Amino acid sequence: MGAYDPNITIASPGGKPSTKPRFRILMSKSLWKAWENAIGQAGDQNVQQLWNHLAYRPDKLPLLGSVTRLKGGQARGKGGWSDVHHYEITGAGRIDYQFHPQYTGGTHGDAHAVVKIIRIDMSSH
Repeated sequence: MGAYDPNITIASPGGKPSTKPRFRILMSKSLWKAWENAIGQAGDQNVQQLWNHLAYRPDKLPLLGSVTRLKGGQARGKGGWSDVHHYEITGAGRIDYQFHPQYTGGTHGDAHAVVKIIRIDMSSH
């Protein structure tokens, strides 16, 4: 039996994508209810745009929406992780994430490009 994995993979809200994503999207299991709430508040189309951004181009500006790279000590990436990025999901809130192009922390230790959602805040600000 392996070690407990606190993360889950987030599938595309719109079903299987036509092209293979560059990045696997992970999120702590403890954020699942907040993720469901984000879908309810922001709507399926906005969440799909977020998912597309994270899965295909988290290292670039989004085609729609806005992303800000956060500054400060806790926002800095370590161990190959990017700095924390803040994605505005409509006026409803924000999703903070980091990405790693060669993450090896999975069950088998093989390298994958990964995005990790680290914070979901759906209170308008």
